[in-house]
Amino acid sequence: MFELKRAMSFIFLSIGIALMVSGCSSAAASKNANEVEVALKEYSIGTGEIRLTKTDTAPKVTIKNKGMNVHNFVIPEFGIDSGLIQPGESVTLELDVKEEKVVQAKCTLPGHTEAGMIAKVMIGK
Repeated sequence: MFELKRAMSFIFLSIGIALMVSGCSSAAASKNANEVEVALKEYSIGTGEIRLTKTDTAPKVTIKNKGMNVHNFVIPEFGIDSGLIQPGESVTLELDVKEEKVVQAKCTLPGHTEAGMIAKVMIGK
């Protein structure tokens, strides 16, 4: 009986660790260096960090509203504004990136930025 409990504890611990590790990905799941997906929820943008690579082709960011409220995705420094994104919908944006820099993305709907709907966008090599 003790061995069974010990084995079950080990299994549940292993599953728990696997779930925690799988949740530790970046804010944007990369298909390649220039295509990322970002989830919008109440009140977060992914994990708060989006990494893009500066190359000859414009990075594409697919914004998916996985929340229950309408959201938007705005990067003022690039003049990017997704417009309203309804729950369950997604929008793909191209960023015309000319230089390496760190900027901020946010949801500009009333109260959303203040509630923490911001993310650091890092464009690098």
